[in-house]
Formats: sequence, structure tokens, C-alpha cells
Amino acid sequence: MSYLKVLALYLEIKNPNKNQNQTTELFNEFKAAFGVRKLANEINPNLAQAVINLVENNQVDVNTLSTDNRLIAKHFILVRELVSLYRNAQFKPNKLKQVARWKSMIARDQLDYEIRLAETLFELRHWRAGHKIKSPFSESYYSESGRNAFKNFTKPKFMQILSETFAQQPIHVLDVGCGYGNYIDAVTKWNPNAKMMGLEIQSDLAETAQARFASSENVDLQNTSIFDFETDEKFDLVLFNYVLFYFSNEQKQALLEKIKTLLAPNGKLLICQYYAGIEPLKVELAKAQNDYSLTRQIEMFYGNKVLYANAFWNQTADTFSEAENWERFETMLNSNGFQISNITNADRFYYSLFVEAIRINV
Repeated sequence: MSYLKVLALYLEIKNPNKNQNQTTELFNEFKAAFGVRKLANEINPNLAQAVINLVENNQVDVNTLSTDNRLIAKHFILVRELVSLYRNAQFKPNKLKQVARWKSMIARDQLDYEIRLAETLFELRHWRAGHKIKSPFSESYYSESGRNAFKNFTKPKFMQILSETFAQQPIHVLDVGCGYGNYIDAVTKWNPNAKMMGLEIQSDLAETAQARFASSENVDLQNTSIFDFETDEKFDLVLFNYVLFYFSNEQKQALLEKIKTLLAPNGKLLICQYYAGIEPLKVELAKAQNDYSLTRQIEMFYGNKVLYANAFWNQTADTFSEAENWERFETMLNSNGFQISNITNADRFYYSLFVEAIRINV
């Protein structure tokens, strides 16, 4: 949490003049989540300079900081050193202790998603109001993160939904933005009779996925956009897994119109996505599932905070069109002839949700 608080402070210091718009609203929510309430001109000059040195040089004169801020600075440096160790096993940390233990966890992919997220969000330091951040990451970078997130977090709940909804019956599935084919692999192993169609617009990812499933007769992977995809086939299940923030509102409208033409009469749309600012919905969901222990509340608390930074990244990085907004998307579903039939958490932190939607007036 200290890591993201430092970044929020840094961005406030570097962006003293901001017009009010959707992006600055998300920034204000990000700041508030980490207790940054002062404006740039209200921040103590010594603290401001310390924050700048910390973010830009990964060092700080601790004598200029209060006890609490020294601890925050220490935690920030520790995270930055952990990211460096992740990228270079020969890196020699100055502050990070138990290096062998961290290396072991990295080697076993136990922290892959978390470290990549810290690495990604550090790029927020480049945001200047009114401009998008030029992301240094390729699309395969996000797909690699998604692969590990699926393995470590969302796969069990996805398999549960499959089993409860379709049992072992043959189904026809369309995966939009399939990446490396993580969900395709899970479905085909669960039900070898399932027929899979994967669409991936990034050629390198599509080629990797095509090679992965080259021997599977029931898997068809195409390097194309959903908008260019043409078929007479109908699908029992259409998957959107962390793809919605690549589309503008106008494109999402067209996307839903397209999906309506592809779904079988009793077909279902399954969306895996995260949304910031829906804490009451998550609490209601957890209580309804008898899953609101103190441990779960703590996990949800910290997960929700990180989500504000993640949503801000989706809004400001040029890789994405815009951050997802739950109320807007729910309204869009309804206005395009879809009805939400079920919502469940996609992981134990309630960081992401699985949203099931069906067509109405079919």
C-alpha cells in the first residue's frame, strides 16, 4: 500500500493543474483510496522533494522524513528492489532481506502477477494531465500476466461455473481475445467434446495459441477481430476475459450487437473483469455466499484499494481505450438486450467478477 501511496503523491506533485474530467475523477479516487488528500500546493516542500527523489532515483534522505514516512519510503524501495530481482536474478538488493526466499518464490511463479502489477503501475509516474501514457509493455506482456492470474486465481471459479451451467454436455464456445488460450485449454480438458473458437487480434499471440492447439480437432483459432469475424455458427457460451477496457463505449455497443447475432437461443455471455468503486456490491455478494469472514474482509479491503490504481492505469495507458465502469456497463448490457443472470467473485479477493448475461426477448 505504501508503494501506491508514494505514486499517488508523486502524481499530485507533478500535476498541480488538472481539468475535471473522467480521468481526473479516477485519479482523485485513486488518491483518496491511499489517503492522499492534499493538493500539490499544500504538500510540504521537503516531503515533495523526498517523494520526487524516491520515485525518480529510488533513494531518499530519511532525515527529512517523519517516522511514518520513513517506513513508507522503505516499503517503496523494497518493492522496487523486488521488481528488479524478478527481472534479473543477479541483482544485488540493498534493502531487501531473505533474498534466497524471494528468489525461490519468483522461480515458482508464486508472485508473478503481483510483481508484474507493481512493475506496471510504476509506469503511472509518467502520467501528465491531458495526455495518455505511452506503455512500454507489449500485448504479450499482459497476456503473460493474465496466464498466471488465471492459473493462480480465477481458474477454480471458472471451472465451477462451467460444471454448474453445462455439466458435461457438448458445448460450442467462442473466446474473444483468447490470448494464449488459457480458457480454451481449461474447457477442452474439462470436456474433450467441447468445440472451441478463439479470436486473437495480436498476430504473435495468435500464432503461439495456434501452435499450442495444432493437434486439437475441436479447436479453431483465428487471428482476427471480433468485428471482422464471420460465421453461420451459433455459440452456447461467449467469453470476454479482461478485454472490455480495450474498447470504447461506442465499440462496446457494437460488440454487444455482434455477440447477439452469435449466441445460440439459450446461449450465455460470461465476462471476467474488474471494476473499481463497487465495494457495496462485493460485500453483498460475499455475504450472500456466506463468505464474509474477517480474513475475507481484509483481503477485499486491500484488493479494492489496488483496484483504484489499476483502473487509473487502464484509463491513462495508451494500450487501453478506457477504464471499465460498472454502472455504465450494466446499463449498456440492459439497453442492448442483455440481462445479468448471475454474478460471482472470480478470485478469493473479490478483485475480479464473473458476470453471466443472457439475451432477453429472444
